[in-house]
Amino acid sequence: MKIKILYAGEVREIVGKREEELEFNEKSITLNDVLNHLIMRYGIKFKESVYDRIVKGELILLVNGVRSNENLMRSIQDGDFISIVPILSGG
Repeated sequence: MKIKILYAGEVREIVGKREEELEFNEKSITLNDVLNHLIMRYGIKFKESVYDRIVKGELILLVNGVRSNENLMRSIQDGDFISIVPILSGG
């Protein structure tokens, strides 16, 4: 299974890239599985600065354009596109 991940704003600075493609051997994975994989890859800084902020709603997590912060147990399918972006505010 292959998925694509887009990083924006400060998340891009933490991981050092704009996007990446991940491949999983498992037939069934959840969004939380993907995030845990990213924690293993990028370390404690990713957990504290990204994962924890996703859980708190301070960063937006999209799967195929649909906000998914509240559904980390959502199934991920081959070809899904995940975006992690900061909340934009205007003024």
